[in-house]
Amino acid sequence: MQGKELDNGDPALYFKERKSEDDSGPGPCEDSMVRLVVVAILLFPAVILAGKEEGVMAEFRKVEEDLKNKEISPEVRKKTLEANLVRAMKLAIERRFYWERQQYLADLTPESISYENSDHVTYYVRFKDFIARFDFARNPELLIQAPVYEKFLIKDDPSVHPDN
Repeated sequence: MQGKELDNGDPALYFKERKSEDDSGPGPCEDSMVRLVVVAILLFPAVILAGKEEGVMAEFRKVEEDLKNKEISPEVRKKTLEANLVRAMKLAIERRFYWERQQYLADLTPESISYENSDHVTYYVRFKDFIARFDFARNPELLIQAPVYEKFLIKDDPSVHPDN
């Protein structure tokens, strides 16, 4: 007999009943299987819900078409245009008069500018002693945007540029 015998003489009984007092839980192999089953149960709904779904492209196109054909009121168009022109003038002044910008921008509002357009994308704007031409990529009445081209002029006033 190779195994250690117990009092009754059966070596197989020794291996079956052998268990330490502190080893009461599942073994390392059984523990990882339980974890694997729990993770599979938790992730299974996510796998079912994610993936290719028909109709997403059609929904995107419908929303895009609705936004494109949406009628915008004249008040909103004017407000968007004036916001774009004020923002463009503010940025142009800030670029040229960074250190003195507060004195020039203190009273820049939609009411303090005057503007005229030559087409739907080119606007001429006057504010104090500044005149600027702003060209936009699209109609600035419809979209919030910055100009793609600007030409900024200062009227011949000694208070604006006292060095000359």
